[in-house]
Amino acid sequence: MYKTLIIAISFSIGTAWGETERFSDVIHSTYQQYEAKKYQTNWHRELWHDYNRCTEQSTKQQFSAMELKSLGMKEEFIDQMMIEYIKKSETIYVIFFFPPISHDKTRALNWLSQYGTIVYTKDLYLKDRGVKNLLRGIYDVHHCNGWQRTYDGIYERFEHLLIPNQLNTISVIVVEGPELMEIIDCKRKIRADHNKDNRIIHMTDRHHEAVHCAELVFNQNSINFIKYVKPKNFGPFVDYTMMLQQYLRNSPEFHDLYCVDTGGAMAAYGIRRPGDYDLILEKGITSPFRGWGHNNVTREKYGSHPDDILHNPREHVYHKGLRFVKIENVLQFKKHKLSPKDQADIVLINQFLADCAANSY
Repeated sequence: MYKTLIIAISFSIGTAWGETERFSDVIHSTYQQYEAKKYQTNWHRELWHDYNRCTEQSTKQQFSAMELKSLGMKEEFIDQMMIEYIKKSETIYVIFFFPPISHDKTRALNWLSQYGTIVYTKDLYLKDRGVKNLLRGIYDVHHCNGWQRTYDGIYERFEHLLIPNQLNTISVIVVEGPELMEIIDCKRKIRADHNKDNRIIHMTDRHHEAVHCAELVFNQNSINFIKYVKPKNFGPFVDYTMMLQQYLRNSPEFHDLYCVDTGGAMAAYGIRRPGDYDLILEKGITSPFRGWGHNNVTREKYGSHPDDILHNPREHVYHKGLRFVKIENVLQFKKHKLSPKDQADIVLINQFLADCAANSY
């Protein structure tokens, strides 16, 4: 028996375009951007090939996310394009529906459809640790100094809604159309249908919050991270992370030009305390922080081209609004260097991966 948590990402475009036109346009522009910048990755070509495979028999020029899903386009491509689509929208709200709506979510979905158009859906399946990490991710983004928030008690507030030690189904629903006050009104009506229990629904207010939540649930590495990581607030990691978060708020164009590497990535995964904070940067970009390392990335060292690590969603993970090299690539790097420190890190990473495998679902 499953209980269901529904995530609804709702947004208003503020233009004359419809979602059907815009979603295809995001795919087109992403492919063209990667080609123009000559990124050494095949991910965008796989995206373009899959898009054309699904649409070649149609005379239509534009397709919605749900149409592409019904035509058999791979979920990983639709998911990533949904992140990009949300980035380009000005007014976005992320709504979380918790059980008991799962017992009869028809009325709640009807309320949403009265205020906007449901444009995408996705299901996740999380056990206790995954739900805890998802809640941490949701609440972490609501304030600038996220590390000062205590997470004690957050899971307990929702615990009575979930089945412990079993899978809880999470349905992700993207809704387009309503303005902020309209979606707040919709939220009140949904709560009224369920005895005004505020914990059954949660909603973000700001654009960066919606992008953050989309990155949590529309990237497979991020989903795996949520499932298995046991986060620890290592002191230096907290400080470095807050510095980078602040920089990104002032320089959002840097968001897609870096990945946090090695020690910082291991700290994000809760594996060990970082000695420093290294970055992988796009060619021609300098580190915004004096003393932060910049690793010389080669395919031999990492098992992936630097363009893949930066621009292929399969090669990085989102955490606290930042991008980190996925732990498998860090392991490859450590195996290439094989210093005494790296050998110790290899043992720790392998222990982490073994724990993930033992608890896999």
